[in-house]
Amino acid sequence: MVIPCTAKEWIGQEEAENIIRSWELWVVNIINLERVMKERSLPAQVERIRLLAEGVKQNIEIKKKLEKVGFTDDEIQRGVDLIQMVENCKTRQNMGRGAQKAITQSFSQQQAQINEQYLYHLSIAKIALRNDLSLWDVLQLNGRRETTVAKWFNQVRAFYDNIALASAAMKKHGVTPAELTQVRQQLNMAAQLRVYQAQKKGETQSATQERQRLLAELQQWESDLRYLAKFALRDDPQQLEALGIVVPA
Repeated sequence: MVIPCTAKEWIGQEEAENIIRSWELWVVNIINLERVMKERSLPAQVERIRLLAEGVKQNIEIKKKLEKVGFTDDEIQRGVDLIQMVENCKTRQNMGRGAQKAITQSFSQQQAQINEQYLYHLSIAKIALRNDLSLWDVLQLNGRRETTVAKWFNQVRAFYDNIALASAAMKKHGVTPAELTQVRQQLNMAAQLRVYQAQKKGETQSATQERQRLLAELQQWESDLRYLAKFALRDDPQQLEALGIVVPA
């Protein structure tokens, strides 16, 4: 009796690959869930710091006591400014993500329209050039049609960039140069959408990185303020409680 030594031998290669893909998807979902939960907790954290900063800023007595331990009006204002900058970055993130979604939707619509025309023109080209194989490679008439966006775009672009070489043959089969030019113009528009999408993605990533940096600075600011407030207001627990700082009895 031969005992299988690997999972693929035991349950079959296809089933083993399905299990691996399911496991990888589970891991990705867990990572995404952690990211979402962390993202959702940030607004509450920023709001807590805002209340702390406003509580200090509006209480003259607390401000005086903090100033004695080195936490000046300028330092208080720095925290207020950091909060505003964090929120500005969040706005930029949301705007960037919204723009990316809109661009993706627009590109998908353009791609569907172009692909419908492309498949029709492709079929005509194969008929028109069935006795002339010299352009088959440059027009990429053989082989399967690409499905990923980048490869699909390159394949369709190659066809319309070179189909003018067969314009006479295409015209004999009812496809005019003007019709082909129109699809090329649609391709150019789609290309611009891809460029714009990449720009918005870069802007969103930049805003995300800046927000993370500012949040780290803001969290340090809060930590410093809480530490100094506990010392400066050590004889006045009610004022500490007014700032949301609970000191164990």
